[in-house]
Amino acid sequence: MPCALCLVPYRAHAVQTYFSANVGYATAVFNNNYWDNSALGIYGTFGLMSETGLRGGINLGIRTGLGGGDVSVNNYNALVDVAYDVPTGAQVRPFIGATGGVMLSTLSIKGLGTQNRTDIVYGPMAGISYMIAPNAAIDLTYRYLFISNADTGFSTNYGNFSIGTRFMF
Repeated sequence: MPCALCLVPYRAHAVQTYFSANVGYATAVFNNNYWDNSALGIYGTFGLMSETGLRGGINLGIRTGLGGGDVSVNNYNALVDVAYDVPTGAQVRPFIGATGGVMLSTLSIKGLGTQNRTDIVYGPMAGISYMIAPNAAIDLTYRYLFISNADTGFSTNYGNFSIGTRFMF
């Protein structure tokens, strides 16, 4: 006996798999007093993207402090990204989204010592994609993270500019 719902026509939305790789510059501010003035970030995201512009993926990254400040931070993160690519009908497409997950950090503050910790992080992201081919784009991204640090009394904010490529297949 056929299912009545199986006979109702519907429009399926096409979904593509994507992979992106980004490299960028990051900085962190602790309690508005301590700065980590330079860090290199390398990130990769694997996810799904719908034809409506909505995409989500798992982002794995490393951020290594390059020195020169009061604070030296090395981070390893696993985040979930959700973004919406605004359909412009052109090669340039803005996007906006949110991210959140877990960050493992090695934190060294001048005069206070070194600490390893795991924190929950979350925040907004936005950027511009330039389509270089039907299934490839160059992404310019800004990501801002709030780091929980609830048990230390430190407030931490983290900003990252990056450039990378995104391939859809």
